[in-house]
Amino acid sequence: MSNSIAAVGLQIAFFTLAIHPYDVSDRCFKANYQPILRSSSTSKPTPSASPSAWSTQEIRLTSTWSSFKHNLFTSPYGSLELFRGIVPYLIYTAGYSSFFHIWYNVFSTLIPIPQPALAGAAMRDILPSELHKAVAVSCWRFLLQPFSTWVDRVILAPEARKLAPILPNPTQLLNATTTPEAEDRLESKLEAHPSWIGRWKSLRSRFSSLIDKRVGTLELVDGLISFCANFSIAHAGIPLLVALSPSSFPRSSSGGPVKDVARTVLLLGSGLALRLASAAVKTISIRLGVQSLAPNTGLKGDGREEETATTTTTTTTTTTTAIAARQVCKIQLRPARYEGFLDALIRIKEEEGLWSLFRGYGFTIALDAVTITTTVLVVAQTLTQAVHPPGYD
Repeated sequence: MSNSIAAVGLQIAFFTLAIHPYDVSDRCFKANYQPILRSSSTSKPTPSASPSAWSTQEIRLTSTWSSFKHNLFTSPYGSLELFRGIVPYLIYTAGYSSFFHIWYNVFSTLIPIPQPALAGAAMRDILPSELHKAVAVSCWRFLLQPFSTWVDRVILAPEARKLAPILPNPTQLLNATTTPEAEDRLESKLEAHPSWIGRWKSLRSRFSSLIDKRVGTLELVDGLISFCANFSIAHAGIPLLVALSPSSFPRSSSGGPVKDVARTVLLLGSGLALRLASAAVKTISIRLGVQSLAPNTGLKGDGREEETATTTTTTTTTTTTAIAARQVCKIQLRPARYEGFLDALIRIKEEEGLWSLFRGYGFTIALDAVTITTTVLVVAQTLTQAVHPPGYD
């Protein structure tokens, strides 16, 4: 038993290490505020720019790959920047996976797994149970929203990005990922309760500052959308496979090759459309989760600089390490807050362009192409062995 648990833990750790650089790049790409240029005086930043130049230049990321290079080449930590927040992310992933089966048992007790109403079609047979599990996963993501938001803040918060990417000072990291309003309340509570009760209230207040029902709702919605997209894309290649080789693969329903091709187009089109919706929801979710930590950068909503410079007061603890004097790999957050989902949707479209809602979509489509190809190959091999088993000839 212990060996199997250790094996699963190693698999999770290896997968996280392999995917985390992409995850960091994608989050930075989605969160970076880059309004449409409306002034010719605004210049693009270069990796060789001095540290002071980053405060007056906009950070323009054009793709997930561009975000990857920005993190890699502009950070004094080099490749370690791509693993920023890896420890909180590992803790979140391990907790997500380890306790999900407990949550699923509770969820199944409250809402029993539905039985398929019809039999004979594979998709209809598995759809009820898969949908039931998707709802459970989405609700689980809703419950874990404070932890996922904290991971976002560890990666994207301006003050957190000044700290070491892998093993920062825990106290400084908590200060950097806590909203200023909550921090003010913490100091007053700490003065009134200097004992362990005050410390407990301090931690509770810090945790409460991470709770955002809007972000949690978006996590739930994104879970359902992602399930529908995954289900459609995973099954898109099967009807096409049947249409291309009707002699080798039996049909599960009536209809000719035209209907099989139409089913493929319908499933693939709906899956790609849902992927677009999921990308927009994820972009808004990330921005809503970290917006309270955005400093006043002196930029208006239309991308122009303010005429009068404003002085910002740092509310978090300033690090005293050598990194404070060195160049920091920055991500530019929107200086003004979004009021909610609809406001964020409208503001992003108006200020940054419609396609900014769907950042990272191209890489996701590439992964979907791999998924469809893999599904077709696996199904082809399985059905070929079922129709023509070894020794058939």
